[in-house]
Parts: sequence; C-alpha cells; structure tokens
Amino acid sequence: MKKDKPDSSSPGYLRRRAEKRLAMEKIKDVQKMTEQDFRTLAYELQVHHIELEMQNEELKRAHAEAEDALCKYTDLYDFAPVGYFTFDRHGTILEVNLAGAALLDIERCNLIDKRFQLFVKPDSIPVFNAFCNKALEMNTKQTCEIELVKHDASSIYVRLEGIAIENRKGKEKQCRTAITDITAHKQEEKKIHLLQTISMAISTAENLQSMLDIILRRVCEVAGWVYGEVWIPSSDGKQLEYSRAWYSNLEPLEEFMMRSKEFTFPPGIGLPGRVWATKQPVWIKDVTLDPNYLCATIARDVGLKAAVAFPLFAGEEVVAVIVSYMFAPIEKEEHLVNLISSMSSHLGWVIKRKQKEETIQQMAYNDTLTSLPNRRQLQDRLALEMAHARRNRTMLAVMFLDLDGFKVINDTLGHFVGDRVLQDISGRLRSCMREADTVSRLGGDEFAVVLPMISQAEDAAMIAKKIIEVVRQPLTIESSKLIITTSIGIALFPNDGEDIEIVLKKADIAMYHAKESGKNNYQFFVNHDLHANQG
Repeated sequence: MKKDKPDSSSPGYLRRRAEKRLAMEKIKDVQKMTEQDFRTLAYELQVHHIELEMQNEELKRAHAEAEDALCKYTDLYDFAPVGYFTFDRHGTILEVNLAGAALLDIERCNLIDKRFQLFVKPDSIPVFNAFCNKALEMNTKQTCEIELVKHDASSIYVRLEGIAIENRKGKEKQCRTAITDITAHKQEEKKIHLLQTISMAISTAENLQSMLDIILRRVCEVAGWVYGEVWIPSSDGKQLEYSRAWYSNLEPLEEFMMRSKEFTFPPGIGLPGRVWATKQPVWIKDVTLDPNYLCATIARDVGLKAAVAFPLFAGEEVVAVIVSYMFAPIEKEEHLVNLISSMSSHLGWVIKRKQKEETIQQMAYNDTLTSLPNRRQLQDRLALEMAHARRNRTMLAVMFLDLDGFKVINDTLGHFVGDRVLQDISGRLRSCMREADTVSRLGGDEFAVVLPMISQAEDAAMIAKKIIEVVRQPLTIESSKLIITTSIGIALFPNDGEDIEIVLKKADIAMYHAKESGKNNYQFFVNHDLHANQG
C-alpha cells in the first residue's frame, strides 16, 4: 500500500530533516567543549531562536497581507460594475464575476462550463466567435458589440473588450473579457436614427395620409412588428376611426386590415380606445387570450398574437393611436415601450402640424360646406388637364350646373334645409364621376365638372344625362320631400377655345341657355349655335 506523502510544513518532519543534516555535518566534539564554548553556543541559540520567531512573525504578516490582497482583488473582481468573463477557444465560460452573472440574470454557479453562445442572439453569434478567435490569435485587445438574451427572454446590447492570457497550468490560451451593458446607449442611438429617418421621410410627404404611412412603417420595422395600424379621433372627437395600416406582404394580414376598417372605438372600448382613454401604452402578450380585446376571433384567424398600442401626443391631446402586432406571444419589452413612448410627443406634434396644414389647405382650395374643390382648385386642375390634353391631343369637357329653383327652397324652408340639399347633391354628383373627373362647387347652387380624356362630345352628353337623372331623384329633408332638377352647360376643349377663362365662360353661357330652354336639360356651346337637349 502506497504511503501518504508527509506534510513538509509540519514541525516533526522539519525536525527529523534537521537532525539528519546535523548528523552529516562535522561539529566539534561536545566533550572537548569548554564552559565558555557552551555559554557562547547557548547565546547563539537564543539569538537564533529570536530570529526564527521574528521571521515567523514576518511570514504571518506577509501571509495576512496576501490574504487581505486576495480578498480585495476578489471583491473588486466580483463587485465591479463591469462583467468579467474568461472564455476558452470555444467560448466556454471558465470564470465569471457576479456582475457578469447579473448581466444574464443567472447564478454564477450555473454559468461555469456553459457555452457563452447559449446567451447570444443568433445573428450575433458569428460576431462573438470572430471576437474570441481574433483575441486568441492576434494577442491584441479586441472589441465588438453584440446582443444577449437574458434569463427572462429580454435582450440587452453589450460591448466586449477582450485579450488573450496565458494559462498557468500550461493549457491553451484563454480570452479574458470585460462586458459592459450599452443598452441605454443603443436605444438612444436607435431613437435618434429613427427620428432622423422619419423626419427626413415626412418632410417629403405630400399629405397626412402618406406621412402616416411613413411613420407607421418606420416604427414597425424598427420594432420588428409585422402589422401596424393608425387610429385618428373623428372630427367630432367621439370615437377613433381607422386611418392607415402597414403590414408585411402576407395575404391574411390584408384580410385583417380590411376587417379593421369596419370598426370604430369610443374612449375606453377596444385596444385603441383603452389607450385613447388612459393615455398610456398597453401591451398584450396574446390578444387571443385577452377577454378585453374585441377582435380576438379575427386576430386568431390570421395568426396574430402579441399586440402593443401607443398614444401619440400633441401637448395633452392624443392625436393618434398606433397599434402593432406580432405572430408570437411576447412578454412586454420595456426598451421598445420606452423607445416609442419617448418619441410619442415628437410624432404627435408632426401629425398635428400636418393636420393644421391640411385644414388650411382645405379652406383655401375646398368649399367649406360640401368639401368639394372650390373655384381656385378647379382652375388649377383645369390648367393641368388642359396641358395634359395638349400633349396627348385629347379632348376634355367642362360643365356648368345650376340647381333649378333653389332660391325658393332657401326662402321657404330655410338655409339649413338649403345647405342639406347642397350637401346631398354634392354626394350625388361625385357618385356619377370617374376617378379622374373633378366636381367643384363655385358658390351658391352652382357647380362645375371637368371631364378629361373624352374621345367625343357624346361622352360628355352621356354623363350630363346621368347627372340630370341622379339629381332629380326624390330627396327627403326634415320631413320635406323635394324634387330637384338641374340645368347644364357644356364647353369642349380645344374646340371652344384653348384658354381657361374662355372655356369656363362658354360653359357658363351654355348653362344659361339651358335654363332659358326650359331647365332640366343640358346644352353644348358649339360655334355660338346652342342646341337644347332634354334630360
């Protein structure tokens, strides 16, 4: 049986070695020593004993200092504000301090001998592997930035600084790495970048709708959402109305968008209404399991799960609500909520400013009662259509319409009924037109219509007949049943002139001849020879 190796530091072992060495040395024969020799030897032994005691005390002090230094180093290592890791060539965690374990929200004992790649987002793994390889091969400090996944599935951005160290046990080199949480910095960078891209994009947006498209798409792309909607308060402020949607190119999401258009949400009702009422973001892990979510069946049909909704503010006013969705159930991601919330005021004011611009534009170019283009906008559109007709050598028609006997309605039933008549007739006129046509209210009961890209005069005549038929359909307002008729004058470009004012004037003259010809008919202006055509 193999004997245990003796403890080289024990007093008994040291004494036996000393006696053995003494026996091997030549010393003076004790019997020949004088009394003086014994006194000298005793003195020297006492001095040597004291020296040994002093050396022992020094060793104890040095040992205590070493232990104290080790404790201080351990404290500094463990409680440093930076995470320290030691990796081998394969990314295995050999050492980690408490700050490093806290970064991942995992106990230190459960990290040793684990592959660090287990906590790295998939798209960051190649970056981490390259970092380790370069640090070990080049023997110079290497840095990189990657995204980690914590124990609770949330993610953080970190900066790695590492360098190769020699293993004292003679094994291959190791990579000692300092890891710093830079999530706040990255989020601020992302916020600034998002604001810059949105600001640049919306500066070129032609109108509120195109601007909302840009905002919605940018926000969804940055956050990684597959579908987003914008809800805007109605003109009377009583409910939220669907405005715009953005979604990845998947057919089920288009179906969800079409269904969303059918909804409106009063304050506190539905996900948009809850955000509108509380003025706070709402995150739902899985809308199909939320009893307060009104569209759960529709969302389940298309596979949508997680949802988040944000209010956009202009001061204290909620000017819009953004609702976005994901295909998987997802716990609340605070950094995304904070990112979008931090921009809510900026985006809200952008929307508010655009709304004011469009209101001013509407007042300048549209009739306030019917929202139809006014005379100013009519002239602008007519100029564009004439230029287009010249280039393509096509024809266009201009119609002037006047409601027959409208003054009697105003005088007998009042201006309220008269205004309702004008609004209803405006809707009827729009229903008769093609998308490229323009219907304008010039004032009072006079309207104008621009018909571009017609091939012959008969095309305009067919539309005039349709207008006469639609306008004289019975109309009931405030229990009064009314029959309205209209007289129409038509001028053609370029036949009747190539100047805007000339064409408009000839259409107006033709309309007066239609009235003189018995009303409820249309007239062409052709070489001053007017022909009446009954509707």
